[in-house]
Amino acid sequence: LWNCNNSPLKSILPLSSKKLNYVSCAGLKYDGDGNLWMFNSQTDTIVRILRNNGKWTALYYDEIENSSLCDNYVMHSSGIVVASCMWKPNNSGHRGLFFLDTKGTLDNVKDDKHILHSTITNQDGTSYAPEYFYGMAEDMDGRLWFGTDLGLFVADDLSQIFNNNYLFTQVKINRNDGSGLADYLLSGVSISCIAIDGANRKWIGTQASGAFLVSADGQETIHHFTAEDSPLLSNSIQDIAVSPVTGEVMFATEKGLCSYMSDATQAASELNEDDVLCFPNPVRSDYTGPIVVRGLTMDSEVKIVSSGGQLVWSGRSLGGEFTWNG
Repeated sequence: LWNCNNSPLKSILPLSSKKLNYVSCAGLKYDGDGNLWMFNSQTDTIVRILRNNGKWTALYYDEIENSSLCDNYVMHSSGIVVASCMWKPNNSGHRGLFFLDTKGTLDNVKDDKHILHSTITNQDGTSYAPEYFYGMAEDMDGRLWFGTDLGLFVADDLSQIFNNNYLFTQVKINRNDGSGLADYLLSGVSISCIAIDGANRKWIGTQASGAFLVSADGQETIHHFTAEDSPLLSNSIQDIAVSPVTGEVMFATEKGLCSYMSDATQAASELNEDDVLCFPNPVRSDYTGPIVVRGLTMDSEVKIVSSGGQLVWSGRSLGGEFTWNG
C-alpha cells in the first residue's frame, strides 16, 4: 500500500488527522519500459512514476498544477503521454488535453516538451472551448481520437502537437444532396469514451445518446445502439472495451454491464493455415446463423466456393475475421 507516509504521493489535506483518506491517485498505467504512471491529483506534483527498479520519480508541470482530476490517458506509440485533465468549477481555463514527451529520459526534465490544449481549433479554423475532455484512444494509424462535451475530435499528427496553433480534425460527412455541404461527425454530442476494434473501426460511447460504431475513417455509421431499439441497458455509456480475440464489445453503463458480439477481431501478423479457424464446422443444412472465419491477416480476401469450384461469395475480413451470412 503506497500512500503519503511511505512514498512521494501527497495528501490533499496534509495537516488533517485523516490525511491518508485524501491521497487522490488516479489513472494507473504502465509505459513500454514497465514504469507505472499515475496522477496525484490536487497536489503540486501531478505526475508520479513508480519506476521498474522500485524507485519513485515526480514530474512538475505548471500547466496541470493542482488539477482536480487527471484519470484518463493514453501512452501513444510515438512515446508521447496524453492525459485528459479537469479542474474544479470556476477554474475553467485549466482543463484540456495535456501532452508530454519526456524524450525517454525520466531523469532529465530539461529536454521535456509539454503543452495543455484547452481550446480546440479544427481544420476549418473553428475554435471550441469544451468544459469536459473525456475518453481517448489511439487507432492503428497512430491517430488520437478523443471525446468532449462538444463532440468528437482527432489529432492526426502528434509530431506537431506542441505548437500552440495546432489544428485538430473534425471528421466531415458529406450530405450527398447536391448542396456540396458536409456536417461534422457527432458534432455537439457529448462523447464519454472511445474504443478501437480489430478492423480499426471506432466504438463511441456517449453521455446520453447510446453507442455508435463508425468505420475506420469515420465516414460511415455502421451501428447506432440505444436503449430504445436494442438490449443496451442505458443510453449513458461510461466505458467501452473490445476483446481483440473474440471481438466482443463490453459496454459499462449507469445501469450495469452488457455486451455485443461484433464481427471484427485483431488481425494476425501473417497468415498461418494452422491458426485459421472456421465455425461452425461442419455447417449443417438446417443451420441459419453466420459462418465465421478467424485468424486472418488484415483485409484478407476470402472466397467461398462450392464443392464443384463455383464461386458462391467473396469479401474481405474485418481485422482478422470474415463473416458470411450463409
